[in-house]
Amino acid sequence: MRSVVTDNPAPEENAQTRLCSDFESQIREGSQPRIEDFVGQDRDSLLLARLLMIELRYRYLQGEDPSLSDYAGRFPEITGLLKRIGRYSSQLKRNIKKAHEVHRVRQNRIVRIGQYDLLAEVASKNDNVTVWRGWDREQKRAVAVRLISSHYQVSRSENLECYEWVLGFRHPHILKVYDLKLYGDENLLATEYIDGMSLKSAVEYGVFEAYQAAKVCEQLADGLHFLHQRGLAFERLGVSNVQLDVRGQAKLVDLGSLAKFDSPSSELEAFQTRSRLGSQSRDAIRLIQGNLISLGVLLHEMVTGNLVDNALELHAAAGKRVEALSPPRSLQSRIPFDLEAICLKALRGAENGGYTSGQAMADDLRRFRNALPVSAKRISPFFRIWKRLTLQAN
Repeated sequence: MRSVVTDNPAPEENAQTRLCSDFESQIREGSQPRIEDFVGQDRDSLLLARLLMIELRYRYLQGEDPSLSDYAGRFPEITGLLKRIGRYSSQLKRNIKKAHEVHRVRQNRIVRIGQYDLLAEVASKNDNVTVWRGWDREQKRAVAVRLISSHYQVSRSENLECYEWVLGFRHPHILKVYDLKLYGDENLLATEYIDGMSLKSAVEYGVFEAYQAAKVCEQLADGLHFLHQRGLAFERLGVSNVQLDVRGQAKLVDLGSLAKFDSPSSELEAFQTRSRLGSQSRDAIRLIQGNLISLGVLLHEMVTGNLVDNALELHAAAGKRVEALSPPRSLQSRIPFDLEAICLKALRGAENGGYTSGQAMADDLRRFRNALPVSAKRISPFFRIWKRLTLQAN
């Protein structure tokens, strides 16, 4: 009969593991436990060796240099094992010494500015703008620190005033800005550190699966609606404005290209009375409509894998209907009809029956991901009833 191997350890092994954990916990707490108190009268050689190696490791970490001959007198029953433990302790001592040297070198290399430790430079521009991966010692969190020379004329997309507008905003899909101040002759901008890739790199890597693309666009639409409600919109929204973290969550970055307007975003829904709107309201409509059309362009890029050129991005940012792009299904036949309808509705713009707010587009994308009818596609009453019955049956 074949023996069966299980993943459950023997009771003796469980007991030894618990004893070793208790022994190590006491060392971490600062007390000095005695090995003899944990092995009992049986003095199991394996348990003795495990406890001895734990004690050696912590004594080396504290800078001590214990001799194995001391343990040979205390535990003569493991004299044969001490030779093997001696090889282990020698290697352990070398590794700890090397780790201390590396840590000392790193400490010497760390640049400290106020409460921030600058760990590694990740980008630079003309010696006037440098971006660092850093650590906020006060808040205990990873940050991205951008240092900009106060004499440097930043470009329109790096306007520091825009970051002041969003300072303190907390939205899961908008880059968090923690700090903005003058440090010496440099402007210091501290934001959250996003470990991931840009949307442009992700599209170049491969076509998004339909529901994944819908989820990313839904998150971006929620973020845009949050900004629009607070009188902010991107002057230009493209793949460079979006970052994906390691969990696949989308975030709106490059906030230096934001523009401010005084009119509420609900003005976008009043196209019938557009002639009676003031110039500020028309600017608000243009900005918000441009963001929503650009989001449709992003969705098109994700599901088809084709990046658009700068001219088309600028055309969309101006709030003009995009007609140069082919319907997504003509390029990728596997794209669901409902997702194509959402994309085409976004590309039309609010003046031509498109979405009037980021919330409306996010709701449609959410309905698509939940297999519910979307507003972008005309649905007959019979199909609506059939869809509802099918969902209830499932």
